[in-house]
Amino acid sequence: MNDSHFKASLKAPLASASTSAAPQPDPSQKQATLLRIGKVSDASGISRAYIYQLCKEGRFPKPVTLVPGGTSVAWVASEIEAWVNERIAKRDQEA
Repeated sequence: MNDSHFKASLKAPLASASTSAAPQPDPSQKQATLLRIGKVSDASGISRAYIYQLCKEGRFPKPVTLVPGGTSVAWVASEIEAWVNERIAKRDQEA
């Protein structure tokens, strides 16, 4: 078997597997960005422990579980940004 035929045979299974493995994203929708707890703490100015407390109380956006059955979580960046903007708007209304 020559080298080019061998390389082509390696690529074929990969191409067919990738098309059926995951759904293709809708190009009209913006892809969500996920933030881990450190970035959420930096963006909000709130400690990690207090973020989890606020989530439990329903006063902060809920995290997304990254792996089904796992313990790793992250937050949707746009939800954190909206939460921060709500705090700013509330402050401005009170002023």
